[in-house]
Amino acid sequence: MTSSESVHDGYTISRRPFEQDAVKKLVATNDKLTNWPVVYILSSPKEVYVGETLDYEKRMRQHLDNSQKQNLELTHVILHEKFNKSVCLDLESTLINLFTGDGQRKILNANNGIVDADYYLRDHYRRIFEDIFENLRTTYGLFSQSKYEIENSDLYKYSPFKQLNEEQEEIVTSISEGIIERLEANRTDLQEIIIEGGAGTGKTILAVYLMKLIADYGSGYDVSGDDDPLSADNLDTPVMEKKRQLHIGLVIPQSSLRDTIKKVFKSVDGLSADMLLSPFDIPKLVTERNTKFDLLIVDEAHRLNRFAAQANGNVLNTYRDFNKALYPGNDPEGNRHNQLDWARDCSKNVIFMLDKAQAIRPADIDSSAWEGAIKGAKRNHLHFPLTSQMRMKVAEIQRYKRLINAIFGDKPITDADVPDFGDYDFRIFTDFKEMHSALAEREEECGLSRSLAGYAWPWISKNDKTDTAPYDIELDGVSMRWNRTQNSWAHSSTAFQEVGSIHTIQGYDLNYAGVIIGPDVELDSSGKYRVNRSSYYDRRGKANNTLLDEITTDDQLAEYVANIYQVLLTRGIRGTYIYAESSGLAERLHQIQAILEQRHRMASNSH
Repeated sequence: MTSSESVHDGYTISRRPFEQDAVKKLVATNDKLTNWPVVYILSSPKEVYVGETLDYEKRMRQHLDNSQKQNLELTHVILHEKFNKSVCLDLESTLINLFTGDGQRKILNANNGIVDADYYLRDHYRRIFEDIFENLRTTYGLFSQSKYEIENSDLYKYSPFKQLNEEQEEIVTSISEGIIERLEANRTDLQEIIIEGGAGTGKTILAVYLMKLIADYGSGYDVSGDDDPLSADNLDTPVMEKKRQLHIGLVIPQSSLRDTIKKVFKSVDGLSADMLLSPFDIPKLVTERNTKFDLLIVDEAHRLNRFAAQANGNVLNTYRDFNKALYPGNDPEGNRHNQLDWARDCSKNVIFMLDKAQAIRPADIDSSAWEGAIKGAKRNHLHFPLTSQMRMKVAEIQRYKRLINAIFGDKPITDADVPDFGDYDFRIFTDFKEMHSALAEREEECGLSRSLAGYAWPWISKNDKTDTAPYDIELDGVSMRWNRTQNSWAHSSTAFQEVGSIHTIQGYDLNYAGVIIGPDVELDSSGKYRVNRSSYYDRRGKANNTLLDEITTDDQLAEYVANIYQVLLTRGIRGTYIYAESSGLAERLHQIQAILEQRHRMASNSH
């Protein structure tokens, strides 16, 4: 293989065969490679490993002795005269995530535990990172997609190598230490942990991160977070005996999000697609193996179901059968236990990622059950709140959430309800055609700009996937269909011409979200928010639970629908556009617009 070296503005990239002689020859040309922080990439067409080290020669000897790395063919060394340890750690993490998002090679790194820490001139160095990436892509062919394409991909967004913020890092430290101690002692009593956070606080990212961390522990990697720069070089080398086979699983109720995370798990060493489970997989696998899970992490736990009518009657029979098998003699009819019970009773350790405000159907676990669970977790010091917003770039995120509540509340909007949006692109439209045109501009600029709506129009095109299918939604001269697919809809080729529902977007994010508030919600004569049942078309979303003799009241339905719109209105990373079909809600949005315009006039006059 041809050796090469390219010199750029302040840094060099050296490519060599991943062989001892080639390493020695390279080191002989530059004494910094034995006492200077560098970032290196070991690669083959199918695998990649990224590391950083102060002693490149010593580190390569360790890698060459590692059987896991025997199929790697090339090493690329990135050396910058002004890079320090902090910069190299940041670049290492950046490249690992970009390789994960590119999806062309399996990532051999273990979870390195890097925190998203600030350091001197970080913004300056990250601009250099962009140049390094582009050279690695164009000159050396290590990436198949542009940085823009990678960063918009789900593989990138759900990478298990994400840099954690301080709040997340503290939670990981507290949880992982306790779980590992319990695994070491082979504890069989239940430990129940709840991580509670609103939309955009990084619950799914944290769930994926924890899965990788515990999987690495089970494989014998040191997950202690040792700061010694030469100690396992960011946890890549097994330093202890492989543990007994751990049974761990990430439970995701929504099939679309579950299939997305499966793609991530397939591309990362130590993780596998069969670790991704539906709630129904929990009792199935425990029954087959006749042993409990060592750890279950339940993402989107608010979407766990109670015993209720299912879309498929066979699924309901399966529900009954599992209950009878798990609780012999205690559930003769198979209807007393729910998916929350399954997670608790089938695992020695369970972590629930929870946002009660995202329950959207009567079949979801009721709030009283979660309140009891939260109280228990707090009593045992196992409740961890997530508050830092990781998705939306709103200056005053908590006031933004209060604004959403006010939109679907009982009082007029006041100045106190409206946040300072900062650079966040928040707009209200009175014409859907104008909103759709603005979204088209955002789609051209940065991609992932999509229309979303409450389930306020029937799905006429459901069984017709052709280009001649009837339109479902027609507003202000624009005709659109509901989402053609539920799996990775936002990234599908026809997504911009379609409208996504709660079932396609819950758990995902967008760059820009154009939210249509439909005729399923309205304000009555007294200005009180209510649901128009006849214009709400999710049959399972408003159905009574006849199997448990429960009635879905108008107040309950109003809460579910408000939760749906809360989810839709918190998907946009860079901006949210809103259009209301309902005249009452349109007037309430007009109040917000008037306040924003008044602020703008006052700011202009002050200058």
